[in-house]
Amino acid sequence: MRKFYPGITIFKFAGAIMVLLGHALLISLLEETGSETMSFVALLTRVIVPCFYVIAGFLAYKGWSHAARSETYLKRYLIRIAVMYSFFCLLFTLQHNVSALLRDGFHAGNLWLQAKIWFMAVFVNGPYYHLWFIPPLLFGVAASYWLIKNLPARSIVWICLAGFVLCQFTSGSLRFLFGGMMDGFLGISLEQWNYLDLVLTQYIGFGLTFVAAGAVIAKYEERFLRLRARRAVMPLCVLIVIELAMLLTTSDWTNEYKLAFTLLPLTILLFYGVLRMRSRFATVYHRQLSLFSIVTYLSHALFMQANDWVFGWKTGDMLVSEYVARGVLTIAECILLTYVIYRGIRRRQVQEPAKGARLEVIR
Repeated sequence: MRKFYPGITIFKFAGAIMVLLGHALLISLLEETGSETMSFVALLTRVIVPCFYVIAGFLAYKGWSHAARSETYLKRYLIRIAVMYSFFCLLFTLQHNVSALLRDGFHAGNLWLQAKIWFMAVFVNGPYYHLWFIPPLLFGVAASYWLIKNLPARSIVWICLAGFVLCQFTSGSLRFLFGGMMDGFLGISLEQWNYLDLVLTQYIGFGLTFVAAGAVIAKYEERFLRLRARRAVMPLCVLIVIELAMLLTTSDWTNEYKLAFTLLPLTILLFYGVLRMRSRFATVYHRQLSLFSIVTYLSHALFMQANDWVFGWKTGDMLVSEYVARGVLTIAECILLTYVIYRGIRRRQVQEPAKGARLEVIR
């Protein structure tokens, strides 16, 4: 029987709200202020998605290690997420690709353009901006399974660290060393190199590194929890300050920055705290909190899009009060949808035993 971790439930719940608020108002307000210092601080503390990847790897390992057939469990896990993701890809295709073809025609140039847009949306950027993390998640889980089955933990750690360090040169703290020097290298334009950097960052820097970290931690959970992690807090804070100072003195802020060196130890330290966390509230309301987390992660961007259309809001041209209103309204909509789904699930659970009892009487 798998162990229940209330801290994971709490983190997913809080993380869902933070992601929603980030997309609804915090990121937009940060961009409008134009503060380079705050942008780099946000980069160094952007732990929600990395910690989510660690949790995913941790729970995936617990799942396949307790399953009668680990490969069957893994396939079902990947297929379940892929089917859900395909629904959003279909929405994107109808909303953008099909409408563009109907508007501009089915000639070869437009077909090729829409094919490229579709490929980037499905495999790199996400059909909606909040879903970019799913393809790297699928890759990370599948790759972690293979690595755990075929290599010792030490080799996995070194492979992931090598990939993470490589990403520091493409989209991390060491990006300033190359800048725009890649333009024309190997006959590849700078724009194409930027796309390759993005793929490398998302699939290796995020997907593989953090999911594999979660899987390795799950395998050695008892040893991990025996670590005296509190001793690492102050040294890590010092490293964060040093990295921030380095970035401010060597680099100009750009959205190409996605990773930081200290993001990895900070995420692992945070996950240590998550595993240590205890909460009676999370234990009692686990199903409701987990359902809200899933609903919020998946639907908040669609609700925001609908709200912008209804109220005529446009990011970059809004008052602070409008950003706040958009965030509060989106949270309320996610709560309402969670309630509707939960009530539907409960009603179905009540009806199924009653139906079974009636059939038993007939027999």
